Amino acid sequence: MEDDSGIGCSVWLVPENTAAKKITSIISELSQRYATPLFEPHITIAKGIKNTNNLPGRFREFFKSTLQFELSTGGINIDEHFFKCVFIEVEKTAFLSDLRKKADSYFRVPERQYNPHISLLYSDISMAERERTARSLSVDIKKFAIKKVKLYLTIGKAYEWKELASVSLKTLKP
Repeated sequence: MEDDSGIGCSVWLVPENTAAKKITSIISELSQRYATPLFEPHITIAKGIKNTNNLPGRFREFFKSTLQFELSTGGINIDEHFFKCVFIEVEKTAFLSDLRKKADSYFRVPERQYNPHISLLYSDISMAERERTARSLSVDIKKFAIKKVKLYLTIGKAYEWKELASVSLKTLKP
């Protein structure tokens, strides 16, 4: 069984309201079905940030000139990891990869392989149950906007995580 505790702080890209509502509905239904924690829909851009010295200020500084952007989804998939049990695949664009690399460097976290996704379930259910769950789901979101980024303290269990800061991304002026 994989550890179900987070460490450090994390930076999350948050889908816009319409997509977030649809995804939250799925997360809520799965949370009730499997008695697992609820969490906000997000795409992790950096995790395991340990240097918390003025972290909310540094977080705001990093994202202050970032423009809103759009992402595309793929299918629903599964993984062996607790925090990626059942998830929606997100297209790994050049922009997203570059943002991830810059965030890792800026927040001084080690670079890791990056497969962007939106988790739908945090659980240690069997791989067979993950497959059944993924096949039972349908998500009608093909594209969505990222208009907000959040900084979370992700120490301990998911229900203990706390939002520390939020930045609304700038809109492109015509």
